[in-house]
Amino acid sequence: MDGSSSVDQRFLRTFSLKGNNTDTGVLLLHGFSGSPYDLKDLAEYFSDAGLSVLGYRLPGHATNVEELNRMKSQDWLNGVIKAYNYFAGLVKNIYVVGFSFGGNLALHAIALGKIYPRGIATVSTPIFFPKEYMHRWIIPIISPFKKSVNKYWVKPEERDYYKQRGKYITIPLNASREMYKFVRKNRSSIGQVKCPIVIIQSTQDKVVKPTSAQFIYDKVGSSDKELIWTDDIKHNLSLSIKRNDIYKKIMNFIK
Repeated sequence: MDGSSSVDQRFLRTFSLKGNNTDTGVLLLHGFSGSPYDLKDLAEYFSDAGLSVLGYRLPGHATNVEELNRMKSQDWLNGVIKAYNYFAGLVKNIYVVGFSFGGNLALHAIALGKIYPRGIATVSTPIFFPKEYMHRWIIPIISPFKKSVNKYWVKPEERDYYKQRGKYITIPLNASREMYKFVRKNRSSIGQVKCPIVIIQSTQDKVVKPTSAQFIYDKVGSSDKELIWTDDIKHNLSLSIKRNDIYKKIMNFIK
């Protein structure tokens, strides 16, 4: 994995990249327990194409486990709405790209009529989880006594890579409960989303059940919708060797 010298600290917090096209911008939303750095390459790809970009850091993220555990789902949702409204003062047309839980937050904000993007792209966004029982039964039982557990998908040699990029190598359990309750409660609101949407999902995702993407596609109220599958093993498709193909598909959607 890359050393810390390669990590641009600007991308560990909310960042903006100004493009030549002042009419169109992309709001990037990272996933649960991640950081804006997860979407750095995608942000630079859009910026190089002339688009303005706002990469928003969700409250409690890229800080510490204790801070994230204090957050409620409403904090994250309010943050997304605030970031969108700020960006709307800078660009005319906003597209949203939500990675993982960032997609859930964006979809619900749209469903509530709190944000009005020209379109949304969801990438690896969860509706169902491989270990659903952990979220439904185990975490609620142990979270009063234990603040975090190790992420089972993070290999020992990947830990420094995660830490240097503001990503947690553990799952903050109180925050995880908030995330799961939000996802589960707001599945039914997806039908209220009417704007154009592209849904991107790996069939080999080990963090999110791939059937989540089909659920979103089937339930969303948009008439302009597309479901794109990839066979990469990564949950974070910005780490995929096929990431440029994925970026192009999102760019084609925006254009």
